[in-house]
Parts: sequence; structure tokens; C-alpha cells
Amino acid sequence: MMNETNLLSWNVHGLKRVSGLVHDIMKKYDIVCIQETWLRKYEENLFNSILPDFNYLCKSSMDNDKFYRGRPFGGQCILWKNHLDDLVTPVDVDYDNICAISVTMGSKTVYIVNVYAPFNCNDNEDKIQDFIVNLFSIWELNNCDEIIICGDFNMHVDAQNFRFVYDICEDSQLCISILLTLTSVYIATLSNKTTI
Repeated sequence: MMNETNLLSWNVHGLKRVSGLVHDIMKKYDIVCIQETWLRKYEENLFNSILPDFNYLCKSSMDNDKFYRGRPFGGQCILWKNHLDDLVTPVDVDYDNICAISVTMGSKTVYIVNVYAPFNCNDNEDKIQDFIVNLFSIWELNNCDEIIICGDFNMHVDAQNFRFVYDICEDSQLCISILLTLTSVYIATLSNKTTI
């Protein structure tokens, strides 16, 4: 059983760019959700060399065999310290921009969900709505006591799509808390209101 669990959500804007900092920052946390890894699937083993004390679940947004112009994009990962292996189970999420794990904390099952939402613009309206529906289906379709959703939602709190997220949270009796600590390091959690 875990008495206290430290969670970090971090948009790294390219894991290779910050790989020298990663170990020092992450050693303070038990579970880390990273967005914008900018890694292809075959590059995910980079975590083994820079973070040997962690296991991980990753999703890449870039195909291994496709050439891209411009800067890399997307990708997210949830990492957890090795000593938590018996408590953590990867969750199968059939959506590219969402990954999740189930963590047993005493008698409770807590889902930790890491997201990298499509950019909030009119051209992506259908993608954003699909993302939101897939995100909340995790809560509705799975038997968990609590859910923590963190990551890069790519929208401001005054955006129309954020209002849609807020309304779903109200209907599902979830509450939103957003904690900003640095420009790209933050934790946004959705938790069951009855447990707060």
C-alpha cells in the first residue's frame, strides 16, 4: 500500500531536448505523465537508459517509417517507479492521444490518465469532440474509484470546448482543479467529488 504518491505532469516539448534534466527532476516523483515526447515507437527505449528506475506506458504520434517535415509532434507517456509494479496495471485505451494506468491504493482503484489533446481550433472541432468523448468514456466504462486526468489539454479555461469538458465533469460529479507551477509543468486533475 502507498501512503503518499507524488505525481508530476510535464510537457517536455521533446524528451531528447531535456534528457539531461529528466533524471534529476523525476527522481522526486512516483508517477510521471509526460506529453510531447516527440518520440517514434522505436525510440521509446530511451526511457530505459535515462530512467532505469521507472517502467512506462507510451504512445507515439509519429509513425516509424514516415518522414515528417518541420518539428516533431505529440506523444505521451506515463512512467512509474519500479517499486510500484505490483500496484500498476496498464489500461488499454484505443485512442492515440490518451494513455492510462490503473493504480491500486489500499482498497481503491485509481486511474491515472495522461492526455495530449488536439490543438483547439475550428479546423480540429471534430477531433476535439472525439477526444473529449473518448476521454470521459474511460471514467464511464471502467470500474475505478477515482480518476486523475492530467496532461496538455491544448485549450484555455475560457474556450468553448473547455466549457464542454466542465459540463461533462458536472454531470459526472467530477471536479476540476488546475495547478500551474511552471509554464509547461502542471497538474490538472479530475477527481470524484465525493472523495474530496
